[in-house]
Amino acid sequence: MKSRLQTNKLSDDFGIIMAIYLAKPILNRSVKLSSKLSVRLSAEVSLLTFAIAAIASIYSPGSGSPLFVEQANAQTVPDGSTATQVLGNQILPSAASSLRGGNLYHSFDQFNVPVSGVVFGTGAGINGSAVNNIINRVTGSNPSVILGTIQSRASFPNANLFLLNPNGIVFGADARLDIGGSFHGSTATGLRFENQDLFGIGTSQFPLGNPAELLFGAANPAAIINQANLEVKLGQNITLTGGNVLSTGRLSATNGTVGIASVAGGSKVELRSPDAILSLRVEANVIEPNWQGKITQLPQLAKQLTGIDGVVEANLVIVNADGSLGLSTAANGIFTFKNQEGKFQSVGAQTVEAGDSLLNSANAGIVQVLSKGNLYLVSPQLSTTGNLSLAAAGSVVYRDSAKVPANILAAGNITIQADRGIDLWALNHTKGVIQSGGVVSLVSNGKILADVFFVPANNVFSSNLNGEPAVGFFGTRR
Repeated sequence: MKSRLQTNKLSDDFGIIMAIYLAKPILNRSVKLSSKLSVRLSAEVSLLTFAIAAIASIYSPGSGSPLFVEQANAQTVPDGSTATQVLGNQILPSAASSLRGGNLYHSFDQFNVPVSGVVFGTGAGINGSAVNNIINRVTGSNPSVILGTIQSRASFPNANLFLLNPNGIVFGADARLDIGGSFHGSTATGLRFENQDLFGIGTSQFPLGNPAELLFGAANPAAIINQANLEVKLGQNITLTGGNVLSTGRLSATNGTVGIASVAGGSKVELRSPDAILSLRVEANVIEPNWQGKITQLPQLAKQLTGIDGVVEANLVIVNADGSLGLSTAANGIFTFKNQEGKFQSVGAQTVEAGDSLLNSANAGIVQVLSKGNLYLVSPQLSTTGNLSLAAAGSVVYRDSAKVPANILAAGNITIQADRGIDLWALNHTKGVIQSGGVVSLVSNGKILADVFFVPANNVFSSNLNGEPAVGFFGTRR
């Protein structure tokens, strides 16, 4: 049985949870716990235990508020290394010492955003119009849970906002951005600036100039999970970088760039000029992965969005056939077959491994994805006014569903590159298409399978990584 627990509509949750218990148990099925996250119950978890524990976990004693939302509000705590104060939902510099040139620094033991949001203000007589970058790091051991709006535009109309938390970052469905510049969310352990100065976990200097590189000093970088519709203003960029980047929400950067990179430990990600053809460049094995802090593992990070951490014995994060994320005890892959009505149908789920990425929706001038593992595009809605580049060290898997088409629409060129193979199968829906105003390049040393509709039909080219003819290309084109 499937049931949704909308965490922002908790007035009905008690009845929903009890309805789960009263229903006849159907094991090895998914119970939806949020708009995009499901938990698949194993045979060892009874529904009664689940119902009681869920009630206890979601509600704090004597309160109708979800416990994890209250924690998000209570746990925005400065670590004392910067002149930062938190007053209610406002984050303010308490002295001008937090400002270095055009950079405003905040350092937190814990950083979370409640449903009511947070507001970055000037305080201490700082001229917000002169601030170029608001740089935030988290030095404690907990991931950041973003449930509301991060607002800085009113006080800092031109400032980019950086959020570094090596323990992981999750954006709930109601998270939003209201910032003046670009947004960079990362589980990197440090930033290297244009002048080669460093700012990160364990450093005490606060550099001048602009950040140029994200440094991943953890052996296994933590993940970023996004369920939200994150949008920046015209011409600005959104980048999400971590060990995994899983976005079931929508990323919008009109006339700007949406950049996603999942990387291995010891890597650096170069934040290149907006004038560059691609805005991100990853170099592996260039720094020593000697950071010893705590990393929140992917299943535990995903449970931050359910509010019932520890209740369900699920140890895997999965991508379902409809593009949603789930927590499960097992997954055997996504399979497409022809049903009794003669229509194609996709079922099953795929386990998310370290380095994998998922992108469901993006709209930008340029979209770029670099995945250390596999890249999953399940009923994606991707559109650009320029080029679109999707690259994976593993495989690229592209699927649609009978209800939702898979669409890639680029005014420029489309490049899909994967070291191990490209698997494009999207014939479930009649309106899905890969359409380019330039050329479509499918590049892989593995097999390239393309059962999709291309528009136009004569601009699709395939090759291996050396530019030689590819293996096993076939497709449906129009």
